[in-house]
Amino acid sequence: SGAVDTTKLKADAVAGFAILNGAVTDAKVASGIGAAKLADGSVDNSEFQYLNGVTSAIQTQLDGKQATVTGAATTITGSNLSGSMALVSDGSGKVAAHGTVSDAELGYLDGVTSAVQAQLDGKLSGAAGAVDTSKIGSGAVDTTKLKTDAVAGFAILNGAVTDAKIVDVAAAKVTAGTFASGVILPAAQVQAGALGGSVIASSIAVNSVHGAALQDGAVSNAKILDGTIVFADMGANGCGPGQLMRRNAANTAWECGITVNLGPSVADNDATAAASIFINDQGGGALLRLQQDSTDRFVVDNSGNLTTASIGAAALQSGAVQTAKLATDAVASGAILNGAVTDAKVASGIGAAKLADGSVDNSEFQYLNG
Repeated sequence: SGAVDTTKLKADAVAGFAILNGAVTDAKVASGIGAAKLADGSVDNSEFQYLNGVTSAIQTQLDGKQATVTGAATTITGSNLSGSMALVSDGSGKVAAHGTVSDAELGYLDGVTSAVQAQLDGKLSGAAGAVDTSKIGSGAVDTTKLKTDAVAGFAILNGAVTDAKIVDVAAAKVTAGTFASGVILPAAQVQAGALGGSVIASSIAVNSVHGAALQDGAVSNAKILDGTIVFADMGANGCGPGQLMRRNAANTAWECGITVNLGPSVADNDATAAASIFINDQGGGALLRLQQDSTDRFVVDNSGNLTTASIGAAALQSGAVQTAKLATDAVASGAILNGAVTDAKVASGIGAAKLADGSVDNSEFQYLNG
Protein backbone atom coordinates (compact mmCIF):
# COMPACT_ATOMS: atom_id res chain seq x y z
CA SER A 1 0.00 0.00 0.00
CA GLY A 2 1.31 3.47 -1.04
CA ALA A 3 4.24 1.91 -2.91
CA VAL A 4 3.50 3.94 -6.16
CA ASP A 5 4.23 7.66 -5.56
CA THR A 6 4.70 10.50 -8.10
CA THR A 7 8.30 9.53 -8.71
CA LYS A 8 7.17 6.13 -10.00
CA LEU A 9 4.70 7.57 -12.58
CA LYS A 10 5.73 8.27 -16.17
CA ALA A 11 4.44 11.43 -17.82
CA ASP A 12 0.83 11.02 -19.04
CA ALA A 13 0.74 7.58 -17.35
CA VAL A 14 -2.62 8.18 -15.60
CA ALA A 15 -5.58 7.90 -18.01
CA GLY A 16 -9.04 9.21 -17.27
CA PHE A 17 -10.46 5.81 -16.44
CA ALA A 18 -7.81 5.39 -13.72
CA ILE A 19 -9.07 8.50 -11.84
CA LEU A 20 -11.72 7.75 -9.22
CA ASN A 21 -14.96 9.65 -9.79
CA GLY A 22 -15.03 12.75 -7.61
CA ALA A 23 -11.32 12.46 -6.92
CA VAL A 24 -10.47 15.72 -8.92
CA THR A 25 -11.38 18.41 -6.41
CA ASP A 26 -10.85 22.19 -6.87
CA ALA A 27 -7.49 21.90 -5.15
CA LYS A 28 -6.38 19.29 -7.71
CA VAL A 29 -7.09 21.66 -10.71
CA ALA A 30 -4.25 24.05 -11.67
CA SER A 31 -4.91 27.72 -12.60
CA GLY A 32 -5.14 28.71 -16.30
CA ILE A 33 -7.59 26.03 -17.45
CA GLY A 34 -8.95 27.27 -20.83
CA ALA A 35 -12.63 28.28 -20.99
CA ALA A 36 -13.02 26.06 -24.07
CA LYS A 37 -12.59 23.08 -21.72
CA LEU A 38 -15.98 23.92 -20.14
CA ALA A 39 -19.40 22.76 -21.36
CA ASP A 40 -19.49 22.40 -25.16
CA GLY A 41 -16.29 24.50 -25.66
CA SER A 42 -18.05 27.32 -27.59
CA VAL A 43 -17.01 30.02 -25.08
CA ASP A 44 -13.39 31.18 -25.41
CA ASN A 45 -11.27 32.85 -22.73
CA SER A 46 -12.00 36.46 -23.91
CA GLU A 47 -15.77 35.88 -23.84
CA PHE A 48 -15.57 34.09 -20.50
CA GLN A 49 -13.64 36.98 -18.92
CA TYR A 50 -16.49 39.43 -19.70
CA LEU A 51 -18.15 37.85 -16.66
CA ASN A 52 -15.60 39.62 -14.48
CA GLY A 53 -17.46 42.24 -12.43
CA VAL A 54 -20.98 40.77 -12.94
CA THR A 55 -22.93 41.06 -9.67
CA SER A 56 -26.18 39.29 -10.57
CA ALA A 57 -27.88 37.17 -13.21
CA ILE A 58 -26.97 38.59 -16.62
CA GLN A 59 -30.21 37.75 -18.41
CA THR A 60 -32.25 39.31 -15.64
CA GLN A 61 -30.26 42.51 -16.00
CA LEU A 62 -30.63 42.50 -19.79
CA ASP A 63 -34.37 41.93 -19.57
CA GLY A 64 -34.59 45.01 -17.36
CA LYS A 65 -33.02 47.31 -20.03
CA GLN A 66 -34.90 49.38 -22.66
CA ALA A 67 -34.72 47.64 -26.03
CA THR A 68 -34.09 50.89 -28.09
CA VAL A 69 -33.38 54.59 -27.44
CA THR A 70 -36.53 56.67 -27.62
CA GLY A 71 -37.42 60.30 -27.05
CA ALA A 72 -35.21 63.38 -27.53
CA ALA A 73 -31.96 61.40 -27.81
CA THR A 74 -32.91 59.41 -30.95
CA THR A 75 -31.16 61.99 -33.21
CA ILE A 76 -27.75 61.60 -31.59
CA THR A 77 -27.32 57.82 -31.35
CA GLY A 78 -25.81 57.31 -34.82
CA SER A 79 -23.29 60.22 -35.21
CA ASN A 80 -21.54 63.00 -33.29
CA LEU A 81 -22.84 66.54 -33.07
CA SER A 82 -20.91 69.55 -34.46
CA GLY A 83 -18.05 70.34 -32.11
CA SER A 84 -18.07 73.22 -29.60
CA MET A 85 -21.60 74.38 -30.42
CA ALA A 86 -24.40 75.16 -27.97
CA LEU A 87 -26.78 72.20 -27.23
CA VAL A 88 -30.44 72.97 -27.96
CA SER A 89 -33.81 71.30 -28.50
CA ASP A 90 -34.80 71.52 -32.18
CA GLY A 91 -38.27 72.09 -33.60
CA SER A 92 -39.12 68.41 -33.12
CA GLY A 93 -38.01 68.37 -29.51
CA LYS A 94 -34.83 66.45 -30.34
CA VAL A 95 -31.33 67.10 -29.03
CA ALA A 96 -29.29 69.08 -31.59
CA ALA A 97 -26.31 71.43 -31.90
CA HIS A 98 -27.13 75.09 -32.56
CA GLY A 99 -26.14 76.17 -36.07
CA THR A 100 -24.39 79.45 -35.15
CA VAL A 101 -24.04 79.84 -31.37
CA SER A 102 -20.82 78.32 -30.05
CA ASP A 103 -20.11 77.18 -26.53
CA ALA A 104 -17.77 80.19 -26.14
CA GLU A 105 -20.57 82.60 -27.09
CA LEU A 106 -22.96 80.83 -24.74
CA GLY A 107 -20.39 81.37 -21.99
CA TYR A 108 -20.72 85.16 -22.40
CA LEU A 109 -24.07 84.90 -20.62
CA ASP A 110 -22.22 84.01 -17.43
CA GLY A 111 -22.80 86.80 -14.94
CA VAL A 112 -25.86 88.30 -16.71
CA THR A 113 -28.42 89.29 -14.07
CA SER A 114 -31.38 90.31 -16.26
CA ALA A 115 -32.65 90.33 -19.85
CA VAL A 116 -29.75 91.29 -22.14
CA GLN A 117 -31.83 93.12 -24.79
CA ALA A 118 -33.61 95.17 -22.15
CA GLN A 119 -30.24 96.29 -20.82
CA LEU A 120 -28.95 97.10 -24.34
CA ASP A 121 -32.07 99.11 -25.13
CA GLY A 122 -31.36 101.22 -22.07
CA LYS A 123 -27.94 102.23 -23.38
CA LEU A 124 -27.09 105.16 -25.71
CA SER A 125 -26.27 104.32 -29.32
CA GLY A 126 -22.64 104.62 -30.37
CA ALA A 127 -23.60 106.01 -33.80
CA ALA A 128 -22.33 109.44 -34.81
CA GLY A 129 -24.65 112.15 -33.47
CA ALA A 130 -26.49 109.76 -31.13
CA VAL A 131 -25.70 111.93 -28.10
CA ASP A 132 -27.05 115.42 -28.73
CA THR A 133 -27.81 118.21 -26.33
CA SER A 134 -31.27 116.75 -25.64
CA LYS A 135 -29.61 113.72 -24.06
CA ILE A 136 -27.48 115.78 -21.67
CA GLY A 137 -28.94 117.54 -18.70
CA SER A 138 -28.36 121.25 -18.23
CA GLY A 139 -25.04 121.76 -16.42
CA ALA A 140 -24.42 118.00 -16.30
CA VAL A 141 -21.02 118.26 -18.02
CA ASP A 142 -18.50 119.94 -15.73
CA THR A 143 -14.71 119.91 -15.85
CA THR A 144 -14.57 116.52 -14.13
CA LYS A 145 -16.52 114.96 -17.03
CA LEU A 146 -14.16 116.24 -19.74
CA LYS A 147 -11.23 114.19 -20.93
CA THR A 148 -7.90 115.91 -21.61
CA ASP A 149 -7.97 117.63 -25.04
CA ALA A 150 -11.69 116.70 -25.36
CA VAL A 151 -12.82 120.19 -26.44
CA ALA A 152 -11.76 120.92 -30.04
CA GLY A 153 -11.67 124.41 -31.53
CA PHE A 154 -14.96 124.00 -33.40
CA ALA A 155 -16.74 123.24 -30.11
CA ILE A 156 -15.88 126.65 -28.67
CA LEU A 157 -18.39 129.42 -29.30
CA ASN A 158 -16.97 132.35 -31.21
CA GLY A 159 -15.88 135.00 -28.74
CA ALA A 160 -16.24 132.61 -25.78
CA VAL A 161 -12.50 132.59 -25.01
CA THR A 162 -11.97 135.92 -23.32
CA ASP A 163 -8.81 137.22 -21.73
CA ALA A 164 -10.10 136.06 -18.35
CA LYS A 165 -10.48 132.48 -19.65
CA ILE A 166 -6.81 132.18 -20.65
CA VAL A 167 -4.38 130.97 -18.01
CA ASP A 168 -0.83 132.31 -18.17
CA VAL A 169 1.15 129.88 -20.30
CA ALA A 170 4.93 129.59 -20.26
CA ALA A 171 6.54 130.37 -23.60
CA ALA A 172 8.00 126.86 -23.91
CA LYS A 173 4.48 125.34 -23.65
CA VAL A 174 3.20 127.12 -26.76
CA THR A 175 3.74 124.78 -29.73
CA ALA A 176 2.75 124.92 -33.36
CA GLY A 177 -0.24 122.69 -32.64
CA THR A 178 -1.62 125.16 -30.07
CA PHE A 179 -3.30 127.27 -32.74
CA ALA A 180 -5.83 126.00 -35.22
CA SER A 181 -5.03 125.99 -38.93
CA GLY A 182 -5.66 129.43 -40.42
CA VAL A 183 -5.26 131.35 -37.16
CA ILE A 184 -2.80 134.19 -37.78
CA LEU A 185 -1.04 135.89 -34.88
CA PRO A 186 0.32 139.37 -35.58
CA ALA A 187 4.05 139.60 -35.00
CA ALA A 188 3.51 142.14 -32.22
CA GLN A 189 1.58 139.52 -30.19
CA VAL A 190 4.33 136.88 -30.38
CA GLN A 191 7.03 137.35 -27.77
CA ALA A 192 10.62 136.75 -28.93
CA GLY A 193 11.41 133.05 -28.47
CA ALA A 194 7.85 132.30 -27.37
CA LEU A 195 7.40 129.35 -29.73
CA GLY A 196 10.38 127.55 -28.27
CA GLY A 197 11.46 125.80 -31.49
CA SER A 198 8.09 124.10 -32.00
CA VAL A 199 7.15 125.76 -35.30
CA ILE A 200 6.90 123.11 -38.05
CA ALA A 201 7.62 123.76 -41.74
CA SER A 202 3.94 123.91 -42.76
CA SER A 203 3.41 126.82 -40.35
CA ILE A 204 6.09 129.01 -41.96
CA ALA A 205 5.13 131.16 -44.91
CA VAL A 206 7.25 131.15 -48.08
CA ASN A 207 10.19 133.61 -47.91
CA SER A 208 9.35 134.47 -44.30
CA VAL A 209 12.64 133.33 -42.73
CA HIS A 210 15.45 135.86 -43.30
CA GLY A 211 19.16 135.38 -42.75
CA ALA A 212 19.08 137.36 -39.53
CA ALA A 213 16.66 134.79 -38.07
CA LEU A 214 19.11 131.92 -38.57
CA GLN A 215 21.64 131.09 -35.87
CA ASP A 216 25.25 130.85 -37.03
CA GLY A 217 25.99 127.24 -38.03
CA ALA A 218 22.30 126.28 -37.87
CA VAL A 219 22.14 125.26 -41.54
CA SER A 220 24.00 121.92 -41.56
CA ASN A 221 24.44 119.53 -44.49
CA ALA A 222 21.39 117.55 -43.31
CA LYS A 223 19.23 120.72 -43.51
CA ILE A 224 19.99 121.31 -47.21
CA LEU A 225 17.76 119.52 -49.71
CA ASP A 226 19.70 117.66 -52.40
CA GLY A 227 19.84 119.55 -55.69
CA THR A 228 18.75 122.94 -54.27
CA ILE A 229 22.11 124.74 -54.39
CA VAL A 230 23.03 125.93 -57.90
CA PHE A 231 26.11 127.80 -59.17
CA ALA A 232 24.31 131.13 -58.75
CA ASP A 233 24.09 130.45 -54.99
CA MET A 234 27.88 130.03 -54.64
CA GLY A 235 30.31 132.91 -54.08
CA ALA A 236 33.78 133.22 -55.66
CA ASN A 237 35.43 132.66 -52.26
CA GLY A 238 38.55 134.50 -53.47
CA CYS A 239 39.05 132.47 -56.68
CA GLY A 240 39.91 134.26 -59.92
CA PRO A 241 38.71 133.63 -63.49
CA GLY A 242 39.36 130.06 -64.67
CA GLN A 243 40.51 128.81 -61.26
CA LEU A 244 39.12 125.68 -59.63
CA MET A 245 38.16 125.13 -55.99
CA ARG A 246 40.05 122.18 -54.50
CA ARG A 247 41.00 120.74 -51.11
CA ASN A 248 44.39 121.71 -49.79
CA ALA A 249 47.22 119.19 -49.33
CA ALA A 250 46.27 118.61 -45.67
CA ASN A 251 42.60 118.11 -46.66
CA THR A 252 41.53 120.60 -44.01
CA ALA A 253 40.10 123.44 -46.09
CA TRP A 254 39.12 124.57 -49.58
CA GLU A 255 41.48 126.68 -51.66
CA CYS A 256 41.68 128.15 -55.15
CA GLY A 257 43.55 125.81 -57.50
CA ILE A 258 45.56 126.42 -60.67
CA THR A 259 43.93 127.98 -63.68
CA VAL A 260 42.60 125.43 -66.19
CA ASN A 261 42.05 126.71 -69.70
CA LEU A 262 41.02 124.27 -72.44
CA GLY A 263 41.90 125.51 -75.93
CA PRO A 264 44.00 128.48 -74.74
CA SER A 265 45.41 131.05 -77.14
CA VAL A 266 48.53 131.35 -75.01
CA ALA A 267 50.31 128.93 -72.66
CA ASP A 268 49.54 128.80 -68.93
CA ASN A 269 52.66 129.64 -67.01
CA ASP A 270 53.86 127.42 -64.15
CA ALA A 271 56.59 129.15 -62.17
CA THR A 272 56.90 126.45 -59.51
CA ALA A 273 59.64 123.81 -59.31
CA ALA A 274 57.05 121.03 -59.09
CA ALA A 275 55.84 119.02 -62.09
CA SER A 276 53.43 121.02 -64.23
CA ILE A 277 51.17 117.95 -64.57
CA PHE A 278 51.24 115.45 -61.69
CA ILE A 279 48.79 112.52 -61.80
CA ASN A 280 48.92 109.62 -59.31
CA ASP A 281 46.73 106.99 -60.97
CA GLN A 282 45.52 104.27 -58.57
CA GLY A 283 42.73 102.78 -60.67
CA GLY A 284 44.84 101.00 -63.32
CA GLY A 285 43.66 103.09 -66.28
CA ALA A 286 45.74 105.00 -68.81
CA LEU A 287 47.78 107.90 -67.39
CA LEU A 288 47.08 110.13 -70.39
CA ARG A 289 44.70 109.77 -73.32
CA LEU A 290 44.22 112.38 -76.06
CA GLN A 291 41.68 111.92 -78.85
CA GLN A 292 40.65 113.70 -82.00
CA ASP A 293 37.08 113.09 -83.17
CA SER A 294 36.85 110.07 -80.78
CA THR A 295 40.05 108.53 -82.25
CA ASP A 296 43.04 107.92 -79.97
CA ARG A 297 45.98 110.10 -81.03
CA PHE A 298 48.27 109.97 -77.98
CA VAL A 299 47.95 107.40 -75.17
CA VAL A 300 50.27 106.71 -72.24
CA ASP A 301 49.20 103.53 -70.42
CA ASN A 302 49.75 102.82 -66.71
CA SER A 303 53.12 101.18 -67.50
CA GLY A 304 54.42 104.29 -69.27
CA ASN A 305 54.13 102.83 -72.79
CA LEU A 306 53.32 105.36 -75.51
CA THR A 307 50.91 104.67 -78.35
CA THR A 308 50.41 107.26 -81.11
CA ALA A 309 48.56 107.41 -84.39
CA SER A 310 51.78 108.41 -86.22
CA ILE A 311 55.06 110.20 -85.52
CA GLY A 312 56.69 112.12 -88.34
CA ALA A 313 60.39 111.61 -88.99
CA ALA A 314 61.01 115.27 -88.21
CA ALA A 315 59.69 114.68 -84.69
CA LEU A 316 62.32 111.98 -83.91
CA GLN A 317 65.74 112.91 -82.65
CA SER A 318 68.67 111.43 -84.60
CA GLY A 319 69.52 107.98 -83.19
CA ALA A 320 66.42 107.99 -80.93
CA VAL A 321 65.04 104.73 -82.36
CA GLN A 322 67.31 101.90 -81.15
CA THR A 323 66.87 98.14 -81.64
CA ALA A 324 65.55 97.84 -78.07
CA LYS A 325 62.72 100.19 -79.05
CA LEU A 326 61.59 98.10 -82.03
CA ALA A 327 59.03 95.31 -81.64
CA THR A 328 59.45 91.96 -83.44
CA ASP A 329 58.66 92.34 -87.17
CA ALA A 330 58.28 96.08 -86.65
CA VAL A 331 60.34 97.07 -89.75
CA ALA A 332 58.46 96.43 -93.03
CA SER A 333 60.24 96.27 -96.40
CA GLY A 334 58.95 99.70 -97.29
CA ALA A 335 60.91 101.15 -94.37
CA ILE A 336 64.26 99.72 -95.60
CA LEU A 337 66.31 102.07 -97.80
CA ASN A 338 67.24 100.62 -101.20
CA GLY A 339 70.76 99.17 -101.00
CA ALA A 340 70.79 99.37 -97.22
CA VAL A 341 70.90 95.55 -96.82
CA THR A 342 74.61 94.80 -97.33
CA ASP A 343 76.39 91.45 -96.95
CA ALA A 344 77.13 92.30 -93.35
CA LYS A 345 73.43 92.79 -92.66
CA VAL A 346 72.47 89.32 -93.97
CA ALA A 347 72.68 86.47 -91.43
CA SER A 348 74.11 83.02 -92.33
CA GLY A 349 71.71 80.21 -93.28
CA ILE A 350 69.63 82.05 -95.88
CA GLY A 351 67.67 79.40 -97.85
CA ALA A 352 68.60 78.84 -101.51
CA ALA A 353 64.95 79.24 -102.45
CA LYS A 354 65.32 82.91 -101.50
CA LEU A 355 67.64 83.42 -104.53
CA ALA A 356 66.65 84.19 -108.11
CA ASP A 357 63.28 82.65 -108.99
CA GLY A 358 63.33 80.25 -105.99
CA SER A 359 63.46 77.09 -108.12
CA VAL A 360 66.78 75.89 -106.63
CA ASP A 361 66.54 74.36 -103.18
CA ASN A 362 69.36 73.98 -100.65
CA SER A 363 70.33 70.40 -101.71
CA GLU A 364 70.65 71.38 -105.36
CA PHE A 365 72.50 74.56 -104.47
CA GLN A 366 75.06 72.63 -102.38
CA TYR A 367 76.08 70.53 -105.46
CA LEU A 368 77.94 73.67 -106.44
CA ASN A 369 80.36 72.99 -103.60
CA GLY A 370 83.60 71.65 -105.26
